[in-house]
Amino acid sequence: MPPTAKTPNYTLPADDLPTVQLTVVDDDQAGARLADERLSVREGESVTTTLTLTSQPTAPVTIEATASTPDCAAEVLGQLTAENWRGEGVQIRVSTVDDLLVQGPRECIVSLSLVSEDENYTFALETDLPVSIQNDDQPGVLLEVRNLSLVEGESARYQLRLNTQPTQPVAVDVRASLPECIVRVEGMLDASNWNTGVPVLLVIAEDVAANGTRECVLRHTLFSNEPAFNLASGLLPVVTVTVADNDEPGVVVGTRAVTQTEGRSNTYTVRLATQPTAPVTLTPAIAEPFCSAEVGGELTADNWNLGVNVTVSSVDNAQIDEARTCTVLHGARSEDPTYQIAAEDGPAVVVTLLDNDVPGLTVAPEELNLVEGESAGYTLRLNTQPQATVTVTLASDNNACVVPDPFEIVPSAWDAGAQVIIESRDNPLIDGARTCVIRHALSSAGDSSYNLEGAPLPQVTLRVSDDDRAGVALDVQALTVTEGEAETFRLSLTSQPSAPVNVQAQADQPFCQVEVSASLSALTWQDGVAVQISALDDNEINPARQCQVSFTTSSADPNYTLRADQVPGLSVAITDDDQVGGRLEPARFVLAEGASRGYRFALTAQPRTEVALSAVSDNPACLVSVQGPLTPENWQSGVLVNVALPENNQLDDYDPCQISHQLASEQLEFIVGSEALPVMEVTLEDNDQVGLVLSPERLTLTEGDEAIYSVALTSQPEDAVRLSVTSESSECRASVTESLTPDNWNLGIPVTVSISDDETPGERRTCTLQHRLESDDLAFNQPNEALPSLEVDINDNDVAGVLIPGGEVEVLEGETARLTVRLTAQPAAPVRLSVTSTLEDCEVSEVAPLTPQNWQVGVEVAVQTRDDERITLERRCELRYSTLSDDDAFRFEEDRLARTTLVIVDNDLPEVIASVDNLTLDEGSTATYTLTLSAMPSAEVSILGTTIGPCRFTLSGLLTPENWNEGLEVTVQAVDDAVFIEDNTCGLLHGAASSDPAFNIPALNGARVNVTIIENDVVGVAVEPEALTLVEGERADFRVLPRSQPAAPVTLSVTVEGIACRAEVANPVLEPPAWAEGFTVTVITIPNTTLDGERVCVVQSTLASDDPNYAAGGVVVPEVRVTVQDDDQPGVIITPLALTIREGEQAAYTVRLRSRPTAPATLNIIPGSEECQVSFPGALDAQNWQTGVTVNVQVADNTALDGERTCVIENFSLGSADPNYALPPGSLPNVLVDHCG
Repeated sequence: MPPTAKTPNYTLPADDLPTVQLTVVDDDQAGARLADERLSVREGESVTTTLTLTSQPTAPVTIEATASTPDCAAEVLGQLTAENWRGEGVQIRVSTVDDLLVQGPRECIVSLSLVSEDENYTFALETDLPVSIQNDDQPGVLLEVRNLSLVEGESARYQLRLNTQPTQPVAVDVRASLPECIVRVEGMLDASNWNTGVPVLLVIAEDVAANGTRECVLRHTLFSNEPAFNLASGLLPVVTVTVADNDEPGVVVGTRAVTQTEGRSNTYTVRLATQPTAPVTLTPAIAEPFCSAEVGGELTADNWNLGVNVTVSSVDNAQIDEARTCTVLHGARSEDPTYQIAAEDGPAVVVTLLDNDVPGLTVAPEELNLVEGESAGYTLRLNTQPQATVTVTLASDNNACVVPDPFEIVPSAWDAGAQVIIESRDNPLIDGARTCVIRHALSSAGDSSYNLEGAPLPQVTLRVSDDDRAGVALDVQALTVTEGEAETFRLSLTSQPSAPVNVQAQADQPFCQVEVSASLSALTWQDGVAVQISALDDNEINPARQCQVSFTTSSADPNYTLRADQVPGLSVAITDDDQVGGRLEPARFVLAEGASRGYRFALTAQPRTEVALSAVSDNPACLVSVQGPLTPENWQSGVLVNVALPENNQLDDYDPCQISHQLASEQLEFIVGSEALPVMEVTLEDNDQVGLVLSPERLTLTEGDEAIYSVALTSQPEDAVRLSVTSESSECRASVTESLTPDNWNLGIPVTVSISDDETPGERRTCTLQHRLESDDLAFNQPNEALPSLEVDINDNDVAGVLIPGGEVEVLEGETARLTVRLTAQPAAPVRLSVTSTLEDCEVSEVAPLTPQNWQVGVEVAVQTRDDERITLERRCELRYSTLSDDDAFRFEEDRLARTTLVIVDNDLPEVIASVDNLTLDEGSTATYTLTLSAMPSAEVSILGTTIGPCRFTLSGLLTPENWNEGLEVTVQAVDDAVFIEDNTCGLLHGAASSDPAFNIPALNGARVNVTIIENDVVGVAVEPEALTLVEGERADFRVLPRSQPAAPVTLSVTVEGIACRAEVANPVLEPPAWAEGFTVTVITIPNTTLDGERVCVVQSTLASDDPNYAAGGVVVPEVRVTVQDDDQPGVIITPLALTIREGEQAAYTVRLRSRPTAPATLNIIPGSEECQVSFPGALDAQNWQTGVTVNVQVADNTALDGERTCVIENFSLGSADPNYALPPGSLPNVLVDHCG
């Protein structure tokens, strides 16, 4: 039976039972294990690992972790206990510091140790935990603004900072794309200011040109000894500046109104409102025909503001009328588009014309001189245009002048003037000079202003000189008479004689004989008498001879008793009738090439000895020879002269031979030159002809080929002959490089013929080459029609085809692809091109036909791609071509032509777009704008945002595929502070987040809205109160209160102008938070004892601060004027005023002043009696005015019993240069002295 607990026999105590001892051997070791042998973490982040034990501790185990560098820190998250020692373990978190320095990976060592009441778990781990720290800093630039809008002449600042800390100074260079953008970086970036940045000052230069709104891009470059911060501008963001022009172009006139007399001109100045970019020509316009304007030059960039002169001229209409006006409109034209100004859009100048017309007439000249019997003219012109015909009547005051009949002047010819001819009456008498005056009268039936018959009108005075002089006139000045002949001339008088005149004539040589036919009378003096001169004949050849004939007259008329020296003489030349000359027989003849012929030369007079004849031809073609001399025997029959013309092979255009002759002899009269002898003319005839020889006489060529043929002459030229070859067909071109010369004329020269390749399919055809000759040898100037031509047969080489841009062509979505299609050859008729697309996204425009004119250039195929506003993959459409034409060679179906594949590239970029780029807000005010997306998203998009500067914004909602282009409204508010910031701006950056990966956009890369904040704070200080009035010894306060909060502590220092007071600042340094409390300045007046009246001191305050708005020299603090009233009163104190003295004794009193004198004061004292004697004290001055001076009084001792008596010491006056102490007599108290015996 098995034992149980209820079996009594088996209920035994332990002591009664045997024991078994069991020895357990422990296999556990105390140790620790890390889950990671090494950790890696980015700057500013943390990483964890797990530590477990190798055995269960008997007490909690604390882990201590120590980092080897300050770049990281280790934190143990809990203890290891019997519950978590193995599986869960404890977390060790290693955190790294984000140092913002650009540096490489670095390592931090974490050392671990265990502490526990379990002695097995108190030890340090043998293996440390290495942690690799990865740098997360990339050098770059953060800009306070990305967009600016400025007007010319304005400036702005923006802050530029780094996104990581440099170890070396970094210089910033900013380059502007426009010269008018002037940039200055105000400082360098280093470890102390890299995250606050440096200001960049931008100034837009003012100009005077109207150059519109333009964009200036500011590009930034970094330079540093730290290589990571040497960054080119292409790696850094830019600032885009919109520059607005403040110059309005226009034309400016120097005056708006001009008044001038008609027919005159006036000048004014016209300039431009802005500087032009190109020369400007003024274009004045005047509607009225009686005014004109002339511009004195162009307006340029050098003289635009000085201007040019415009001269306005007016027509003198010579009509009596009222004042008239014309308007000058000023336009301009220039290559500067801002100065394309129509005249009606420019300024106007009104010109008022004053009438200058008075009815009347003008004559010119007013005086005439003429000889009797002559006529003279003057011009008569009306002063103004009459309304009707005007009759002019003339009258002379004597009969010496003959005036014309009355004549008329019609209105249409009034200004042409009338020529008036006055004749003077001639008489043959010698009667002296005479004068006559011509008077004028005007009358008109239709114009009353010209009824001027009695009006004083200009006169013309004619002075008539007597033309009659006593004298003899010969109708010849010289006479030639041939030997054996006689010549007759007439002799007359120059005026009518009063009695008959006898003429006597005498010759100085015997071979001249003179005979006068009769005397002259009052009837015959003009006709004169005949005078005959005869020359005696001889048979000799004489030299030239002359004789002089002189005349005298005698008459009862004293004017006509004339000596020979008073009468003109006559020189008579005697011509010899015997002459030496030659005679030709025949006079001329014709000579053919290769022949000869002679002629005879005879003399006209017989020589006394032999005469040699020489003959010379002016044409070397004629060979001349003379057969013997001329003699006294053969001078009449003459000698033979032979002429020959040699044969040649040239084509000669002979000039006639002119053969001249000369005579030579011992007899001088027969030495005769060629100019005195006849010339033989011989006409020459050529037997040669002009022609061409072509070899071969016909050619056959293919398009684009060339060949050579030879051309020779049929006769030899005298000079080089130039050959030109032309064709009526443009396909055939001939080239000649040589000339035909006298050496190669029969050998010929080559002519190169080339056929153009016209690229037009065609049949076999022919062109004709025409030849033309040109030469200095005029016989070889031959036209085309006189020479043979050459026929050229042409074979075609062209094939019809269409050239299509094959393959793939990329085009941006929404844009138009433009392809060119050409033909391979010229069609005979237009070719119509049909283009179809396989995709609806490609729309093909109508295509122009290919024609014989444009087949090589081709036509454009325009394909418009659809813009779908989605971010999509590329799409492809295939273009297929076919053609139709009346030229069968150019009919092609689609399968015979190439195809084009258009690859449509998406143009939709994921962007956040703000409805405005710039806003302007007053401090504390709000505005709204809208944010949209650039394309439709595929999922909802959240808008992210951040601000740079003193702004706050709110927005709510999401952008979806339904409202992406409607947008979300953003409300922005400018923070209202108490600080004055001159260029106060802020920026709002908006990015996006979405499950559509295209719309995960960081804020820095998203939309930016720049806000210009209009400052409502002012820089300055107020002083309360601005003036004080104090009595000497008093004090008072005034306050200096800033008008806005400074950005840095402000120090106030005071100075005092004047000695009457001093000032103290209770709180000389004002911290920005306490700016509203201001400064308290205590003014303390300085008392004195001088009677100096009311004085003034001025407290001047100066501020100093690192805030440039409150820096020294920036803000002027108003001065505080302190008026100090004097508390001193002028006066004299005398103590005591009564003395009692015994006789023979003395006593004293004191004289003091109530205030310090500015000059010594002297007391004048008069004793009241002789008994009282006074010792005069010294002067009272600035040293003793308070203590005073002592006046001693001595009473005389007498022997009389005279009882008690009194004398008065009269302090008479006080004298001083201090007017307060210049006291007159009677103004001081007296001292009463009682004395007794």
